[in-house]
Formats: sequence, structure tokens, C-alpha cells
Amino acid sequence: METITIAKVLKPQGVKGELKLEIYIKDDNSFYKGLKTVNIGSKEYEVISCSVRQGYGYITLKGVIDRTQAEDFRNKLVIVNKDNGPQLQEGEYFTQDMLGIKVVDENGKDYGTVVDIEQYGAADVYVVHGKMGSLSFPFIKALIIDVDLQTKTLTVDSKVLSEVRV
Repeated sequence: METITIAKVLKPQGVKGELKLEIYIKDDNSFYKGLKTVNIGSKEYEVISCSVRQGYGYITLKGVIDRTQAEDFRNKLVIVNKDNGPQLQEGEYFTQDMLGIKVVDENGKDYGTVVDIEQYGAADVYVVHGKMGSLSFPFIKALIIDVDLQTKTLTVDSKVLSEVRV
């Protein structure tokens, strides 16, 4: 079973056991509202409620009824089964699926593998390390020819790459 880390518990919120989350998946709130179960600290919990407000997640778990119990969750990761995760649109990918992917151009030139993804508002910036050194580029539609998660290969347009790479 593949999993996705969707958040980190920051602290208890209030006195009734609610947890404040640093959210890792930004969406329209429908994903978080639809959560039924989560894993925290290798234990599965039933979700009573979950929402996003002002950029933070708030979750209430069955059996966690006060601030003292909620304190035990501080700094722990919130994980869900990938099948229960957000439904991605065409051209969207989970960050964890793109890390380690090989970057080549349409001619087969190998640039290396993605070692980091920096998130800036307009476009994610992929950091690639390879035999010829390091490079970074924005993940933009004009650059990307194909993403093949089966073979872990990202094919880019060499001309556009020469214009946007850093």
C-alpha cells in the first residue's frame, strides 16, 4: 500500500482535542473534508472532522477528546493511503513521485535525476544533479514533453530548457 504524507501536526488547537496542521497538499478543501481515516505515529485514526482555514488544517480524531491527549501528536506526520488521496488532474503529480525521476531531452541526452523540488507560487522548480553538474528549471507546460512514472523518466524540450534553465 502506497502512502502520502499530507500534513504535520503543529500543536493542539483549543481544549477539545482538535489538532492544528501544517498542510502539505494545497487544494480547495474538498480533499481534507473528505478524509475518513489517517495514520499518525503508525496508528490509524477515524476522522471526525477536518478542514482548512487560513492556510492551516484542523482535524479532530475519534478518541482524542482533550488537549492533553492532543499534545501527544505534536510534530507527528499525518499519512493517508494513496488510493484515498486527492485526485490529480492531467499534468499534476505528487512531489514524492517526481523525486528521483530521470530527466532527458527529446534526443535522449541525460541531464541527471531530480533531487529536490522547490515550490514558489507560479511554478515548481526542479533541481537536477547529474554527470554534467546541477541545473534547475521551472516545471512549465512549454518545457515538458512527457512524464512517464512507470519508467521514472521526465522528457523535456532541449530548446526550451536552454532558455529557462538556471
